[in-house]
Amino acid sequence: MIPTHIYSILNDTKILSKLNTEWEKIAPKMLLLEEFTDDSKLLMKKIRNFYFGDKKINADTRLELTKLWTDAFFSVHAKGEAKVLSTQLPVYFYVLKNEPKRSVWDAFGYSMDNWFGKKSAYHTDELQYLFPLNVNGISMEIRKEDDQEFSLSQDLTALWASFAKTG
Repeated sequence: MIPTHIYSILNDTKILSKLNTEWEKIAPKMLLLEEFTDDSKLLMKKIRNFYFGDKKINADTRLELTKLWTDAFFSVHAKGEAKVLSTQLPVYFYVLKNEPKRSVWDAFGYSMDNWFGKKSAYHTDELQYLFPLNVNGISMEIRKEDDQEFSLSQDLTALWASFAKTG
């Protein structure tokens, strides 16, 4: 997920207007797909319909835009790389389901809980459990006082160390 770009898009009425009126022209450039297809108009219609249906692209469809952006710039590439690598060695995906007390994104001034309307773990939040982080001048270090968070941090660190050692 790349919310900084989505914030920028949603806060620019000119871009929003073009996305809604010139989707088939703008989307291939935005999604870096213009050189990969001869029939980009049909592909863009399918993409728009899949993510947005008949809805306009605006603040109300920010989750749909986030899903599109995540798929286009993260998920597709991660799965593709995993597929290539899996022919040579085991590949593992994981999902952090713990709801951290604070998100790495908070340090950048993004209220992800407000953005998605729920408390959850977001992209890069797992790093605070593995490393003492200082993000944008804010310490993300997990302290012993946070018993549950500290325990999870200890467990994850042990799991990653074991995995690095034994595979």
